[in-house]
Amino acid sequence: KARRLAALARRGCSITAVVDSAHSAEVLAHAARSEGVHLAVLIDVDVGQRRCGVASAAEAVVVARAVASFAELQFRGIQAYHGRIQHLRDYAERASAAAEVAHEAKHVAGVLGAEGFHCEVIT
Repeated sequence: KARRLAALARRGCSITAVVDSAHSAEVLAHAARSEGVHLAVLIDVDVGQRRCGVASAAEAVVVARAVASFAELQFRGIQAYHGRIQHLRDYAERASAAAEVAHEAKHVAGVLGAEGFHCEVIT
């Protein structure tokens, strides 16, 4: 899949990939290198779904360092998606849950920024 993604970038598509491990960054970098392209990268942050993403700001820093170690990859920011929130019917409950997600995303972005990884994108 990474190779197909890099091939799309070679064809001129604007690509941003999401990773949650140093291994995923390495796979993307290898694919980008083989296609002669650069890929933008977001780090996936687990903000409560317990499904995927880094579990802590410290882990995000580790992954950001891995991304930065590959010339083919450009760190752009974080993805902090909690899809189950959209299914909360009560507005106050949904707003509270969304505020918690925003707080965690802001915390992770702040820690990354303090380590020299400015988050241009927080989604």
